[in-house]
Amino acid sequence: MSVQQGELFGFIGPNGAGKSTTIRTLLGLIKPTSGSAQVLGLEVGRQQGQILRRVGYLPSETQFYAGMTARDLLKLSADLRGLDCQAECRRLSDRLQLDLGMAADQLSLGNRKKVGIVAALQHQPDLLILDEPTSGLDPLIQEEFFALLEERRQAGGTVFLSSHVLSEVQNHCDRAAIIRQGQIVATEDVASLMQHQAKRVSLYGQVPWPGRPSRRLQLASQGQRPSQLPLSRRPQRLTSLSGRRPSPRFQSGRAKSGRNLPPLLPRRRRFVMILFRHELRQGWRSLILWTAAIAGFMALISLLFPQVKDQMASINGLISTMGAFSDAFGLGKLNMGSFIGFYTVECQSVLGLGGALYAAILASNSLAKEEQAGTAEFLLTHPLSRASVVTSKALALVSQLLILNAVTLAVVLLSLTLMGESAPMGQLVLLHLAYLILHLEFIALCLSLSALSGKRRGTGLGAGIGLVLGFYLANLVANIAPGLGGLKWLTPFAYVDGAEIIPQGSLNLGYVGVGLVLSACSLGVAYWWFGRKDVE
Repeated sequence: MSVQQGELFGFIGPNGAGKSTTIRTLLGLIKPTSGSAQVLGLEVGRQQGQILRRVGYLPSETQFYAGMTARDLLKLSADLRGLDCQAECRRLSDRLQLDLGMAADQLSLGNRKKVGIVAALQHQPDLLILDEPTSGLDPLIQEEFFALLEERRQAGGTVFLSSHVLSEVQNHCDRAAIIRQGQIVATEDVASLMQHQAKRVSLYGQVPWPGRPSRRLQLASQGQRPSQLPLSRRPQRLTSLSGRRPSPRFQSGRAKSGRNLPPLLPRRRRFVMILFRHELRQGWRSLILWTAAIAGFMALISLLFPQVKDQMASINGLISTMGAFSDAFGLGKLNMGSFIGFYTVECQSVLGLGGALYAAILASNSLAKEEQAGTAEFLLTHPLSRASVVTSKALALVSQLLILNAVTLAVVLLSLTLMGESAPMGQLVLLHLAYLILHLEFIALCLSLSALSGKRRGTGLGAGIGLVLGFYLANLVANIAPGLGGLKWLTPFAYVDGAEIIPQGSLNLGYVGVGLVLSACSLGVAYWWFGRKDVE
């Protein structure tokens, strides 16, 4: 199958025939198992970024980020292409009667489809790929939509329209291909396909026949439906969209309107920063809640210390003789009558376990939520690499944990100042540095779980929380049972053990080194798996 520049080409077939799978393969969402295809003269897979830069795509089911307005979504789409599309966005929105101030999670099916149409058209692409574009649109908007397609074609664009509605293809397309059970069974101009159509109508009944037994009557009209076209034709292989060698104008990416496209691909750094800001905007509420909770608890602990200082000093000896419980939390190695000793013990459960759970929840959802919410199709059909997506999400996660730890430390220092208490600053900062490293390791570990988990809701989240609790328990067991001390090389909670940090005044670099290696391996898995997986 080959689609020529300037065509409005129909792609028809029954549900489940393979229309969406073909389109997803061309856009790089699904990796082909064999064969090859070209879009705009570029190889699918190897030159995917260049393809996506010049393509506008409308999926059959449009899903967007909750908490954003239609205007925000369309600006994000334009930013990911490195273009200023505000004027065209307003023009298209007016034509389609789209209210740009509506929140994405409150959009009806028809309005979601309108947002998708504007996102596909606003950058004036050379090729439009539309999958069931009119579902959910009322008849008047459908007419306006096809008028916009005709204008885009007149401006030099090509339209590839997938549909199971024959009348759409018949009324608007120049040529069409029919797909059935994953095979192209016909590719012809629409007029020829209509001539080939056939319908068989059979009427059965009893006809009175004087003097003879009743005979069965069968009447048939000639013709057949397009879905019943004979399969004797040899299936055709998908070869290219706009496969004819483009003219110099078409190669340069300059439309008739004189619009200049940005450089072939904006720098990866720009993409990363756009997605980085987007991720921070999406996660600011949870960041505020978790930071307020953890920093608030640590401030409360700090402010309570003067009230319990004498009691802690008097029972310090008793606490150190509590056997396995004392060994598990390192109570025998710390002076509970000092602020740093008291703070270190409380820090294990609040900042240590609580911060690790926050890191695990964030990272476990980071990549998986794109597939689970259906936004991966919107994000990954923009001209950015999947590695850029992983990088931007990782940076956003790191930034959120940095903020949490910085605010917590600042609040604790402020609490010490208010109550006139002193603490060894070096040990306090070293302890918080250890917890920051702990949180960053869980980001790396759980980011790989997020890449592996896919569309099944809760899979990565449950695994991430289980990982945190399992490592925490392993550290307690290693403290209690000397014969199982080797577990400390596996659990990141080993290098935040305040009972070791405070007396020694340093981190165990061996444990930290193992943690860094595990983090690097986990990030490698996240990049590798997310880069090769199919997005369905």
